[in-house]
Amino acid sequence: MGNVQRYRIVDEPAPSGVAHLAVRPLWPLLGLMLGGAWLAWPWFVLNAIALGARSKTRLLAWIGGTIAVCLAVAGPAVVLAQGGRLPQIVVPWVGFVLVICKLTVGYVATEQQTQPAELHAHFGGRLRNGLPIVLAAFFLGRDMVARLLHSIDGDAAAIAWLVLS
Repeated sequence: MGNVQRYRIVDEPAPSGVAHLAVRPLWPLLGLMLGGAWLAWPWFVLNAIALGARSKTRLLAWIGGTIAVCLAVAGPAVVLAQGGRLPQIVVPWVGFVLVICKLTVGYVATEQQTQPAELHAHFGGRLRNGLPIVLAAFFLGRDMVARLLHSIDGDAAAIAWLVLS
């Protein structure tokens, strides 16, 4: 009787030491929309760990790829704009491409975490309410990030703002 085997469902979330911090993936997505990528990307990663999601590596690859794409778009755009070599008609399109990239990774992360969140709740885990974090980021976050980046060199601050906002 001492040798007890436990049946484990393959999709069942792996236990995590930060499982008490798990939220529905809607909250980091709203954090991305209302606060910025500076909040959402780390929150998605923390949430994947808290949920015990099996797609953590894939999520990190998506976020890393998005950071690379955003830097590849924002870097040259800022340098060209500072030198006056970027036509004004292109500037809104640069912002549009950056927003689309960030929202795409936010949507992918939300989709990757929906099933683990439901399984987490099904197996007795608690999902916290992320609204206070989203509201704080909306009202305080962008100003805080802008002040932090203000102390950095002009071009680097502009690039960082475009990537992290």
